[in-house]
Amino acid sequence: MSAKSPKTRRMRARFATRSRAFGTCDYVVRRIEAALFEHLDLVRLKPETVLDLGCGQGRSHTALKSRYPSARHILLDVTLPVLRLAKGRWPWQRLSKVCADFDALPLSSGSVDLVFSNLSLTAAYELPKVLGGICSAMQSGGLLAFSMLGTDTLFELREVISTRVARLSKRAQRSPFWDMHEVGDALMSARFVDVVMDCERLTVRYKSVLDLLREAAALSLLGPSFHAAAPGPGTKRLAECLTRKYPMDEGRAVATLEVIYGHAWVAQPISSRTVSFGLP
Repeated sequence: MSAKSPKTRRMRARFATRSRAFGTCDYVVRRIEAALFEHLDLVRLKPETVLDLGCGQGRSHTALKSRYPSARHILLDVTLPVLRLAKGRWPWQRLSKVCADFDALPLSSGSVDLVFSNLSLTAAYELPKVLGGICSAMQSGGLLAFSMLGTDTLFELREVISTRVARLSKRAQRSPFWDMHEVGDALMSARFVDVVMDCERLTVRYKSVLDLLREAAALSLLGPSFHAAAPGPGTKRLAECLTRKYPMDEGRAVATLEVIYGHAWVAQPISSRTVSFGLP
């Protein structure tokens, strides 16, 4: 995909907005990151090179460095200003920092053992192509560990939009997220093997519906009409409709996030496997 293509520009804009927002959307990001590390606890792996794909401000690096202290660590993000913020957090460490699009990774084939991606694949417009590029950059026997948002994320909000204020944004009626089965198919088509996925629903409570909409827009969870952090008149009308249809729970607005967790391995070539033949 050309760096000047509309899809690339939209992806970079979504990532820039999302990465800057991570500092204010701490609970959601940290909660999902912690669960992803718990999934990684089940895997025995001693990687030589770890790629933090969509590192944002580098929030996951401390935990990754603690787990794999002897590995080479690469921080990769699509937005340069955000990557510079990550650089400033560990000025004493020699980190490899790369600014690149996910579907055009500037990594040599077989150069990475572990790819860690917390929520970043959510913004991939062409997920099968992105996963194919990731697989190509990984060593045989390497592991991809990821989290992303599923189709039921903010279903309450989309239902309100579709039934009451559809005129505000027709795009927002459709889920912008990948279905878990689609993710599994994309992993298999990218030649990953031993794919394991599960999902959970998180219930997040906000002080007001406007706060919910602000955070959802900041994390690029809404359609183009609601990406601005400052709510306009249309957003206020939407907040009123949402409040009427979904009463506040103990004075707080409720939103549902469907989170998909997964890990998948890069297949070992047949020629590299050890086969023993026993005499009869």
